[in-house]
Amino acid sequence: MHGHARVSVRVRREGDVLLIAIADDGRGAARTPAPHLGLLGMNERIVELGGSLELESTRPTGTVFVVRVPVGRKETS
Repeated sequence: MHGHARVSVRVRREGDVLLIAIADDGRGAARTPAPHLGLLGMNERIVELGGSLELESTRPTGTVFVVRVPVGRKETS
């Protein structure tokens, strides 16, 4: 494994929001990393869907991504 960590993915729906939490048990970082191309690209795609991306990385507990995307809305014309 590249990051020497196990990853868990949890997906659930809370009303009109799809919540996706991706966490690892790796080393984490001393501070939340600055957004680089990979994170910026992920965030851009999520924002295009009307959602949000949160990232928390702390030592020694690993990293957690939380994605919230609206679902189930009907478009009106």
